[in-house]
Amino acid sequence: MVAGSDGMLSLAEDPAMLASFPYNLACFLARNGRTDKAIEQLELILPLRPDLLEWSKQDADLDSIRQDSRYLALIGS
Repeated sequence: MVAGSDGMLSLAEDPAMLASFPYNLACFLARNGRTDKAIEQLELILPLRPDLLEWSKQDADLDSIRQDSRYLALIGS
């Protein structure tokens, strides 16, 4: 085992860390004009992580999709 990998494995087993991946992927996709794929990732994670739902409302990474009707439906607007 590589030195330091124990810490990495414990992070990978943390549900909060695992849940962050689809959100961060959605941010990347939104910033790169891949709106449909970004929304798909948010549809996976926002129902499970209300804290990310609230954060998404102000996250500049999601500015490009903020007025999309699918995003608005996800956040209940």
